[in-house]
Amino acid sequence: MPAALRISAWKPSESALLLIFCLYIAFRISSGGGHGASSLELKTSDVSFCFNINRGGWYQVRPASPLSAKFVLTGSFGGGDQVRYRLLLVPSTFEEYTFLAAYFEEIGIEYDKATPFLGTFKAPFLKREHFLDNLETIYKRFDSGIIGIFDLNKKAYMVRSPEVIRLITTKYFDHFTDRRGLFNDAEHSLLGNSLFQLRGKKWKDMRTSLSPAFTGSKLRGMFVLMRDISESTVEHLQCSSANEIELKDFLSRYANDVIATTAFGFQINSNKDPENYFFMTGKEIFNLNTFKLLFITSFSWLAKVLELDFLSKRQSEYYMKLVLEAMDLRKKQKIFRPDMINMLMEMREIGLEVDQRKWSDTELVAQCFSFFAAAFDTVSSTLSFICHELMENQDCQNKLRNEIFQSLELRMENM
Repeated sequence: MPAALRISAWKPSESALLLIFCLYIAFRISSGGGHGASSLELKTSDVSFCFNINRGGWYQVRPASPLSAKFVLTGSFGGGDQVRYRLLLVPSTFEEYTFLAAYFEEIGIEYDKATPFLGTFKAPFLKREHFLDNLETIYKRFDSGIIGIFDLNKKAYMVRSPEVIRLITTKYFDHFTDRRGLFNDAEHSLLGNSLFQLRGKKWKDMRTSLSPAFTGSKLRGMFVLMRDISESTVEHLQCSSANEIELKDFLSRYANDVIATTAFGFQINSNKDPENYFFMTGKEIFNLNTFKLLFITSFSWLAKVLELDFLSKRQSEYYMKLVLEAMDLRKKQKIFRPDMINMLMEMREIGLEVDQRKWSDTELVAQCFSFFAAAFDTVSSTLSFICHELMENQDCQNKLRNEIFQSLELRMENM
Protein backbone atom coordinates (compact mmCIF):
# COMPACT_ATOMS: atom_id res chain seq x y z
CA MET A 1 0.00 0.00 0.00
CA PRO A 2 1.35 3.47 -0.83
CA ALA A 3 2.39 5.39 2.23
CA ALA A 4 2.58 9.14 2.81
CA LEU A 5 6.05 10.59 3.28
CA ARG A 6 6.01 13.65 5.50
CA ILE A 7 8.59 16.25 6.37
CA SER A 8 9.20 16.65 10.08
CA ALA A 9 8.77 20.21 11.39
CA TRP A 10 11.83 22.39 10.93
CA LYS A 11 12.61 26.08 10.58
CA PRO A 12 14.46 26.76 7.31
CA SER A 13 16.71 29.72 6.87
CA GLU A 14 15.69 32.31 4.31
CA SER A 15 18.52 31.21 2.03
CA ALA A 16 17.01 27.73 1.92
CA LEU A 17 13.48 28.87 1.13
CA LEU A 18 14.19 29.39 -2.55
CA LEU A 19 15.17 25.75 -2.88
CA ILE A 20 11.94 24.44 -1.39
CA PHE A 21 9.44 27.00 -2.61
CA CYS A 22 7.45 24.37 -4.49
CA LEU A 23 8.29 21.29 -2.44
CA TYR A 24 5.04 19.78 -1.21
CA ILE A 25 4.67 18.69 2.39
CA ALA A 26 3.48 15.18 1.50
CA PHE A 27 4.60 12.68 -1.12
CA ARG A 28 3.28 9.26 -1.93
CA ILE A 29 5.86 6.57 -2.50
CA SER A 30 4.99 3.41 -4.35
CA SER A 31 7.23 0.47 -5.12
CA GLY A 32 8.35 -0.02 -8.69
CA GLY A 33 10.14 -3.36 -8.32
CA GLY A 34 7.86 -5.61 -6.36
CA HIS A 35 9.04 -4.46 -2.95
CA GLY A 36 6.56 -3.50 -0.27
CA ALA A 37 6.28 0.20 0.53
CA SER A 38 6.32 1.60 4.05
CA SER A 39 6.18 4.94 5.87
CA LEU A 40 9.60 6.56 5.63
CA GLU A 41 10.97 9.72 7.21
CA LEU A 42 12.21 12.38 4.83
CA LYS A 43 15.56 13.83 5.92
CA THR A 44 17.41 16.73 4.36
CA SER A 45 21.10 17.51 4.52
CA ASP A 46 22.41 20.97 5.30
CA VAL A 47 24.11 21.22 1.92
CA SER A 48 21.53 19.81 -0.46
CA PHE A 49 18.14 18.19 -0.36
CA CYS A 50 18.62 14.45 -0.02
CA PHE A 51 16.17 11.70 0.87
CA ASN A 52 17.79 9.17 3.21
CA ILE A 53 15.61 6.09 2.75
CA ASN A 54 16.16 2.88 4.71
CA ARG A 55 15.89 -0.41 2.81
CA GLY A 56 16.90 0.08 -0.79
CA GLY A 57 14.69 -0.30 -3.78
CA TRP A 58 13.35 1.50 -6.78
CA TYR A 59 10.82 4.10 -5.76
CA GLN A 60 8.55 6.16 -7.89
CA VAL A 61 7.85 9.57 -6.36
CA ARG A 62 4.77 11.56 -7.21
CA PRO A 63 2.99 14.42 -5.42
CA ALA A 64 0.05 13.66 -3.15
CA SER A 65 -1.90 16.47 -4.82
CA PRO A 66 -1.35 18.58 -7.95
CA LEU A 67 1.60 20.95 -7.91
CA SER A 68 1.66 24.40 -9.45
CA ALA A 69 4.89 23.54 -11.27
CA LYS A 70 6.58 20.40 -12.60
CA PHE A 71 9.77 18.89 -11.24
CA VAL A 72 12.71 16.88 -12.51
CA LEU A 73 13.66 13.94 -10.28
CA THR A 74 17.15 12.44 -10.33
CA GLY A 75 18.49 9.66 -8.12
CA SER A 76 21.87 8.42 -6.94
CA PHE A 77 22.28 5.02 -5.32
CA GLY A 78 24.69 3.97 -2.59
CA GLY A 79 25.70 0.55 -1.32
CA GLY A 80 23.98 -1.49 1.35
CA ASP A 81 20.38 -0.98 2.32
CA GLN A 82 20.44 2.78 1.96
CA VAL A 83 19.17 4.53 -1.12
CA ARG A 84 20.05 8.20 -1.29
CA TYR A 85 17.60 10.14 -3.39
CA ARG A 86 18.47 13.61 -4.49
CA LEU A 87 15.60 15.80 -5.66
CA LEU A 88 16.54 18.41 -8.16
CA LEU A 89 13.74 20.97 -8.02
CA VAL A 90 13.50 22.47 -11.46
CA PRO A 91 10.05 24.04 -11.78
CA SER A 92 8.75 24.42 -15.27
CA THR A 93 7.84 28.02 -14.63
CA PHE A 94 8.02 29.06 -18.26
CA GLU A 95 5.42 26.42 -19.10
CA GLU A 96 3.25 27.61 -16.21
CA TYR A 97 3.36 31.25 -17.27
CA THR A 98 2.70 30.28 -20.89
CA PHE A 99 -0.46 28.55 -19.65
CA LEU A 100 -1.50 31.67 -17.72
CA ALA A 101 -0.84 33.89 -20.72
CA ALA A 102 -2.98 31.59 -22.87
CA TYR A 103 -5.90 32.35 -20.57
CA PHE A 104 -5.82 36.05 -21.48
CA GLU A 105 -5.38 35.21 -25.16
CA GLU A 106 -8.43 32.93 -25.13
CA ILE A 107 -10.71 35.60 -23.67
CA GLY A 108 -9.28 38.30 -25.95
CA ILE A 109 -7.64 40.59 -23.38
CA GLU A 110 -4.31 42.30 -23.88
CA TYR A 111 -1.78 41.38 -21.23
CA ASP A 112 1.63 42.44 -20.01
CA LYS A 113 4.37 39.86 -20.41
CA ALA A 114 5.48 38.19 -17.20
CA THR A 115 8.77 37.18 -15.65
CA PRO A 116 8.72 33.79 -13.87
CA PHE A 117 8.12 34.17 -10.10
CA LEU A 118 8.06 37.98 -10.34
CA GLY A 119 5.16 38.30 -12.75
CA THR A 120 4.64 41.84 -13.98
CA PHE A 121 6.59 43.33 -11.09
CA LYS A 122 10.16 42.42 -12.00
CA ALA A 123 11.46 46.00 -11.85
CA PRO A 124 10.19 46.77 -8.31
CA PHE A 125 11.49 43.51 -6.86
CA LEU A 126 14.90 44.10 -8.43
CA LYS A 127 14.73 47.68 -7.11
CA ARG A 128 15.03 49.18 -10.57
CA GLU A 129 11.73 51.06 -10.39
CA HIS A 130 9.27 52.03 -7.68
CA PHE A 131 6.17 49.86 -7.49
CA LEU A 132 3.81 52.77 -8.29
CA ASP A 133 5.99 53.92 -11.19
CA ASN A 134 5.93 50.37 -12.51
CA LEU A 135 2.11 50.33 -12.40
CA GLU A 136 2.01 53.67 -14.20
CA THR A 137 4.34 52.33 -16.89
CA ILE A 138 2.05 49.35 -17.49
CA TYR A 139 -1.03 51.58 -17.40
CA LYS A 140 0.33 53.85 -20.15
CA ARG A 141 1.58 50.97 -22.27
CA PHE A 142 -1.94 49.88 -23.25
CA ASP A 143 -5.11 51.55 -24.47
CA SER A 144 -7.59 48.82 -23.52
CA GLY A 145 -10.11 49.26 -20.72
CA ILE A 146 -8.95 46.04 -19.05
CA ILE A 147 -5.39 44.67 -19.06
CA GLY A 148 -4.19 41.26 -17.97
CA ILE A 149 -1.24 41.32 -15.57
CA PHE A 150 0.56 38.77 -13.42
CA ASP A 151 0.54 39.44 -9.70
CA LEU A 152 3.61 37.30 -9.07
CA ASN A 153 2.30 33.82 -9.98
CA LYS A 154 -1.39 34.73 -10.13
CA LYS A 155 -3.56 36.19 -12.87
CA ALA A 156 -4.93 39.67 -12.21
CA TYR A 157 -6.61 42.54 -14.02
CA MET A 158 -5.68 46.19 -14.26
CA VAL A 159 -8.89 48.12 -14.91
CA ARG A 160 -8.46 51.37 -16.87
CA SER A 161 -12.07 51.98 -17.90
CA PRO A 162 -14.04 54.31 -15.55
CA GLU A 163 -17.27 52.59 -16.58
CA VAL A 164 -15.94 49.14 -15.65
CA ILE A 165 -14.68 50.52 -12.34
CA ARG A 166 -18.15 51.93 -11.67
CA LEU A 167 -19.79 48.57 -12.39
CA ILE A 168 -17.32 46.72 -10.15
CA THR A 169 -17.93 49.06 -7.22
CA THR A 170 -21.73 49.20 -7.62
CA LYS A 171 -23.78 46.74 -9.67
CA TYR A 172 -21.38 43.79 -9.48
CA PHE A 173 -19.76 44.53 -6.14
CA ASP A 174 -21.06 41.26 -4.68
CA HIS A 175 -18.58 39.48 -6.99
CA PHE A 176 -15.62 41.52 -5.71
CA THR A 177 -16.03 41.36 -1.93
CA ASP A 178 -12.83 39.79 -0.62
CA ARG A 179 -9.29 41.05 -0.96
CA ARG A 180 -6.51 38.76 -2.02
CA GLY A 181 -4.89 37.15 1.03
CA LEU A 182 -1.33 38.46 1.11
CA PHE A 183 -0.43 37.27 4.58
CA ASN A 184 -0.47 34.05 6.54
CA ASP A 185 -4.02 33.63 7.86
CA ALA A 186 -3.01 31.30 10.70
CA GLU A 187 -4.49 31.92 14.13
CA HIS A 188 -1.29 33.46 15.49
CA SER A 189 -0.67 35.88 12.59
CA LEU A 190 -1.29 39.55 13.43
CA LEU A 191 -1.29 40.77 9.84
CA GLY A 192 -3.37 37.81 8.65
CA ASN A 193 -6.09 38.57 11.22
CA SER A 194 -6.29 42.30 10.55
CA LEU A 195 -9.46 43.81 9.11
CA PHE A 196 -7.67 44.40 5.79
CA GLN A 197 -7.11 40.66 5.32
CA LEU A 198 -10.23 39.06 6.81
CA ARG A 199 -12.81 37.62 4.45
CA GLY A 200 -16.47 36.73 4.29
CA LYS A 201 -18.57 36.68 7.44
CA LYS A 202 -15.57 37.08 9.70
CA TRP A 203 -14.74 40.37 7.97
CA LYS A 204 -18.36 41.50 8.25
CA ASP A 205 -18.51 40.67 11.96
CA MET A 206 -15.22 42.46 12.65
CA ARG A 207 -16.34 45.50 10.64
CA THR A 208 -19.61 45.59 12.59
CA SER A 209 -17.74 45.40 15.90
CA LEU A 210 -15.23 48.09 14.94
CA SER A 211 -17.66 50.67 13.58
CA PRO A 212 -19.20 51.81 16.92
CA ALA A 213 -15.73 52.07 18.44
CA PHE A 214 -14.58 54.59 15.82
CA THR A 215 -17.18 57.33 15.90
CA GLY A 216 -16.18 60.91 15.17
CA SER A 217 -16.43 61.96 18.81
CA LYS A 218 -14.14 59.17 19.97
CA LEU A 219 -11.56 59.97 17.32
CA ARG A 220 -11.68 63.65 18.26
CA GLY A 221 -10.88 62.59 21.81
CA MET A 222 -7.46 61.50 20.55
CA PHE A 223 -6.64 65.08 19.57
CA VAL A 224 -5.31 65.84 23.06
CA LEU A 225 -2.93 62.88 22.86
CA MET A 226 -1.65 63.97 19.45
CA ARG A 227 -1.28 67.57 20.62
CA ASP A 228 0.96 66.50 23.50
CA ILE A 229 3.28 64.62 21.14
CA SER A 230 3.34 67.54 18.70
CA GLU A 231 4.27 69.98 21.46
CA SER A 232 7.13 67.80 22.68
CA THR A 233 8.37 67.42 19.09
CA VAL A 234 8.33 71.20 18.52
CA GLU A 235 10.13 71.68 21.84
CA HIS A 236 12.84 69.28 20.68
CA LEU A 237 13.32 71.33 17.50
CA GLN A 238 13.57 74.56 19.45
CA CYS A 239 16.19 73.12 21.79
CA SER A 240 18.21 71.50 19.01
CA SER A 241 21.42 73.24 17.97
CA ALA A 242 21.58 71.47 14.60
CA ASN A 243 21.18 73.63 11.51
CA GLU A 244 19.95 70.67 9.47
CA ILE A 245 17.85 67.60 10.23
CA GLU A 246 17.11 64.47 8.25
CA LEU A 247 13.42 65.14 7.62
CA LYS A 248 12.22 61.59 6.91
CA ASP A 249 13.84 60.20 10.06
CA PHE A 250 12.56 63.10 12.16
CA LEU A 251 8.98 62.65 10.92
CA SER A 252 9.21 58.86 11.30
CA ARG A 253 9.96 59.39 14.99
CA TYR A 254 7.05 61.81 15.27
CA ALA A 255 4.68 59.33 13.59
CA ASN A 256 6.01 56.55 15.81
CA ASP A 257 5.29 58.54 18.98
CA VAL A 258 1.78 59.44 17.83
CA ILE A 259 1.01 55.79 17.05
CA ALA A 260 2.41 54.69 20.42
CA THR A 261 0.15 57.05 22.38
CA THR A 262 -3.04 56.72 20.30
CA ALA A 263 -2.91 53.02 19.39
CA PHE A 264 -0.86 51.31 22.10
CA GLY A 265 -1.62 53.52 25.07
CA PHE A 266 1.81 54.66 26.24
CA GLN A 267 3.90 57.77 25.70
CA ILE A 268 7.48 57.84 24.45
CA ASN A 269 9.81 60.44 22.99
CA SER A 270 11.81 58.98 20.12
CA ASN A 271 13.87 62.16 19.76
CA LYS A 272 15.15 62.04 23.34
CA ASP A 273 15.40 58.24 23.28
CA PRO A 274 16.36 57.50 19.66
CA GLU A 275 17.04 53.80 20.26
CA ASN A 276 13.80 52.97 22.08
CA TYR A 277 12.61 49.43 21.46
CA PHE A 278 9.20 50.38 20.04
CA PHE A 279 10.73 52.57 17.33
CA MET A 280 13.58 50.18 16.48
CA THR A 281 11.16 47.24 16.20
CA GLY A 282 9.02 49.25 13.79
CA LYS A 283 12.03 50.06 11.62
CA GLU A 284 13.06 46.42 11.67
CA ILE A 285 9.63 45.29 10.48
CA PHE A 286 9.47 47.75 7.60
CA ASN A 287 12.97 47.00 6.41
CA LEU A 288 11.36 44.40 4.17
CA ASN A 289 13.28 41.42 2.90
CA THR A 290 12.39 41.32 -0.79
CA PHE A 291 12.78 37.57 -1.10
CA LYS A 292 10.72 36.88 2.02
CA LEU A 293 7.96 39.14 0.67
CA LEU A 294 8.08 37.37 -2.70
CA PHE A 295 8.00 33.91 -1.15
CA ILE A 296 5.12 34.52 1.27
CA THR A 297 2.90 36.28 -1.27
CA SER A 298 3.61 33.79 -4.07
CA PHE A 299 3.42 30.57 -2.06
CA SER A 300 1.14 31.42 0.84
CA TRP A 301 0.09 27.78 1.30
CA LEU A 302 3.70 26.70 1.81
CA ALA A 303 4.43 29.69 4.04
CA LYS A 304 1.52 28.60 6.22
CA VAL A 305 2.82 25.03 6.42
CA LEU A 306 6.29 26.29 7.38
CA GLU A 307 4.77 28.85 9.78
CA LEU A 308 6.45 31.75 8.01
CA ASP A 309 5.12 35.25 8.56
CA PHE A 310 6.25 38.81 7.94
CA LEU A 311 6.60 39.24 11.69
CA SER A 312 9.03 37.11 13.63
CA LYS A 313 7.82 35.27 16.70
CA ARG A 314 9.67 37.78 18.89
CA GLN A 315 7.98 40.74 17.20
CA SER A 316 4.50 39.21 17.42
CA GLU A 317 4.93 38.34 21.08
CA TYR A 318 6.15 41.88 21.81
CA TYR A 319 3.00 43.53 20.40
CA MET A 320 0.72 40.91 21.96
CA LYS A 321 2.24 41.51 25.38
CA LEU A 322 2.16 45.28 24.94
CA VAL A 323 -1.57 45.43 24.19
CA LEU A 324 -2.87 42.65 26.44
CA GLU A 325 -1.00 43.89 29.51
CA ALA A 326 -2.34 47.41 28.94
CA MET A 327 -5.90 46.09 28.61
CA ASP A 328 -5.55 43.96 31.74
CA LEU A 329 -4.15 46.87 33.79
CA ARG A 330 -6.95 49.23 32.75
CA LYS A 331 -9.62 46.67 33.49
CA LYS A 332 -8.26 46.03 36.99
CA GLN A 333 -7.66 49.68 37.88
CA LYS A 334 -10.61 51.04 35.87
CA ILE A 335 -8.40 53.42 33.90
CA PHE A 336 -9.88 55.36 30.99
CA ARG A 337 -7.78 56.85 28.20
CA PRO A 338 -9.19 57.99 24.84
CA ASP A 339 -7.05 55.71 22.71
CA MET A 340 -7.37 52.53 20.69
CA ILE A 341 -6.72 50.23 23.64
CA ASN A 342 -9.94 51.53 25.18
CA MET A 343 -11.73 51.10 21.84
CA LEU A 344 -10.60 47.47 21.66
CA MET A 345 -11.92 46.84 25.16
CA GLU A 346 -15.27 48.28 24.08
CA MET A 347 -15.16 46.31 20.85
CA ARG A 348 -14.79 43.05 22.75
CA GLU A 349 -18.06 43.79 24.55
CA ILE A 350 -19.78 45.07 21.40
CA GLY A 351 -18.83 41.88 19.54
CA LEU A 352 -20.59 39.74 22.13
CA GLU A 353 -23.70 41.93 22.02
CA VAL A 354 -23.97 42.35 18.25
CA ASP A 355 -23.07 38.96 16.76
CA GLN A 356 -22.39 36.77 19.81
CA ARG A 357 -18.80 36.35 18.65
CA LYS A 358 -16.00 36.36 21.19
CA TRP A 359 -12.90 37.79 19.55
CA SER A 360 -9.60 36.11 20.40
CA ASP A 361 -6.65 38.03 21.82
CA THR A 362 -4.81 37.72 18.50
CA GLU A 363 -7.77 39.11 16.54
CA LEU A 364 -8.03 42.11 18.87
CA VAL A 365 -4.31 42.87 18.89
CA ALA A 366 -4.26 42.44 15.10
CA GLN A 367 -6.60 45.43 14.68
CA CYS A 368 -4.31 47.52 16.85
CA PHE A 369 -1.21 46.43 14.97
CA SER A 370 -2.82 47.02 11.57
CA PHE A 371 -3.10 50.72 12.38
CA PHE A 372 0.59 50.75 13.23
CA ALA A 373 1.46 48.92 10.01
CA ALA A 374 -0.72 51.26 7.94
CA ALA A 375 0.59 54.48 9.51
CA PHE A 376 4.24 54.03 10.43
CA ASP A 377 5.77 54.72 7.02
CA THR A 378 2.85 56.34 5.19
CA VAL A 379 2.44 59.19 7.70
CA SER A 380 6.11 60.14 7.67
CA SER A 381 6.30 59.91 3.86
CA THR A 382 3.18 62.05 3.39
CA LEU A 383 4.37 64.65 5.90
CA SER A 384 7.74 64.79 4.12
CA PHE A 385 6.05 65.68 0.83
CA ILE A 386 3.79 68.20 2.59
CA CYS A 387 6.77 69.91 4.20
CA HIS A 388 8.51 70.14 0.86
CA GLU A 389 5.45 71.64 -0.84
CA LEU A 390 4.93 74.18 1.96
CA MET A 391 8.57 75.16 1.80
CA GLU A 392 8.37 75.73 -1.96
CA ASN A 393 5.04 77.61 -1.72
CA GLN A 394 5.22 80.14 1.10
CA ASP A 395 1.76 81.56 0.36
CA CYS A 396 0.19 78.12 0.84
CA GLN A 397 2.11 77.72 4.09
CA ASN A 398 0.78 81.01 5.46
CA LYS A 399 -2.78 80.20 4.37
CA LEU A 400 -2.66 76.76 5.99
CA ARG A 401 -1.16 78.16 9.19
CA ASN A 402 -3.95 80.74 9.52
CA GLU A 403 -6.66 78.12 8.91
CA ILE A 404 -5.17 75.85 11.59
CA PHE A 405 -5.09 78.63 14.17
CA GLN A 406 -8.67 79.63 13.36
CA SER A 407 -9.83 76.02 13.70
CA LEU A 408 -8.01 75.62 17.02
CA GLU A 409 -9.59 78.80 18.40
CA LEU A 410 -13.08 77.57 17.48
CA ARG A 411 -12.38 74.15 18.98
CA MET A 412 -11.09 75.60 22.24
CA GLU A 413 -14.24 77.74 22.51
CA ASN A 414 -16.44 74.67 21.97
CA MET A 415 -14.46 72.69 24.54
